Amino acid sequence: MSLLTECREWMAKAISRLDLMNSGSRQEMIIQSALASSMMFTLGMTEESYAGWAKARLLAEDLGDVEYQLASFLVLWAHRIRLPRYAEAIELAERCGEIAEASGDRGAVATANYMRGITYHHTGRLSQAEGLFEASLHHDVEASRRAIIERFGYDRKTDALAVLANLVWLRGSPDQARRLGRMSIAEARQLDQAVPLCVALAWTGFNAYLTNPEGDETNALADELVEHAGKHGVDSYYGFGLAMQALGRIRQGETEAASDLLYSGLEKLSAARYGVFHPILQAEFARCLAVLGQTRQAVAVFERAKIELDDENQLFVPELLRIRGELASSSNEGLAVSKEYFLRAIEMSDRRGSLSWTLRTATSLAIAETSDAGRDEARSILRATLVKFRDGSDTFDLRLAARVLDGSYRSDHTVRTAR
Repeated sequence: MSLLTECREWMAKAISRLDLMNSGSRQEMIIQSALASSMMFTLGMTEESYAGWAKARLLAEDLGDVEYQLASFLVLWAHRIRLPRYAEAIELAERCGEIAEASGDRGAVATANYMRGITYHHTGRLSQAEGLFEASLHHDVEASRRAIIERFGYDRKTDALAVLANLVWLRGSPDQARRLGRMSIAEARQLDQAVPLCVALAWTGFNAYLTNPEGDETNALADELVEHAGKHGVDSYYGFGLAMQALGRIRQGETEAASDLLYSGLEKLSAARYGVFHPILQAEFARCLAVLGQTRQAVAVFERAKIELDDENQLFVPELLRIRGELASSSNEGLAVSKEYFLRAIEMSDRRGSLSWTLRTATSLAIAETSDAGRDEARSILRATLVKFRDGSDTFDLRLAARVLDGSYRSDHTVRTAR
């Protein structure tokens, strides 16, 4: 880190001493890019770092330097996707795609497809995201991929596999999701870089929690992530690992310890300007509190999170709506209120093709309904959703749905594990 700090200081001096003749030159572009890189690696993805990369991009555009334009777009996009500011991230990814395709460089096109795939996934455009991930993975150039790893310590293949795993889970293939997650981790372990393994462990652990939250794999992946990210000083993923550990602890009824872990993790994520998971982590923690019978605390956690349920431009909104409906069921708001949230979630999930979110909400609705007619209607939705799953009968959600449909479900038997 001391060498990077020294680099930042020297590049800042070099920029300040450029004369008018060198303004807008290739020399300025190279120095500005080096300054922006050193700022990013020493200070994090700050607005100052973003401004540095934005200036480097403008210089590259004026000079017609495609390589530096694409590198600038990648880093600018990474700043925005993490905050998240999805509208800006989409614009940057699309512009990068236009330049990459015009260049005819297959590696550049693979990078742009990866960027667009991540952005579309995070904003719920799952069908488009899947095609872009497949294109990036199947048509990449290994030399180009390695060059990005060496320059930024980041691997688009590992990331694409990990996020694609979440996507196929959402679309109803939990077994395929497990395979992709394992591939992502195996790929990351081959690289002598800290961040790719953090990414793979984070997404695979998150997907494991979604699939079987009580399984040993979920806790093991969270523990490894905390150890690995802590060892290498990757604070954002260290924070995410703490939050995942918190979910494991709260499911065991360790409320106070879990709360400390959660907010410690969120604090580190915020400091690293990584806000993608804030809503779902806090909402799921609130839901777990409600399952433990701590409804008042659960509602307080949800409200403290200031979760925006009307913003459809993010991945987790259907599940956030479902959780809000469950909190309404647990409190005194009544069935009508919770049902409104459930139906909104189902409508949005169906529109996006998020089969796993639909299954969860249809299950919650079927459990919540009190009238025979209401239960029959909810079970009809649940049955129609269940038959669409392509694999993975041994997941928590699918087992619970099957029990609700065959009449063997009893709420008192799943107090600690109910979704």
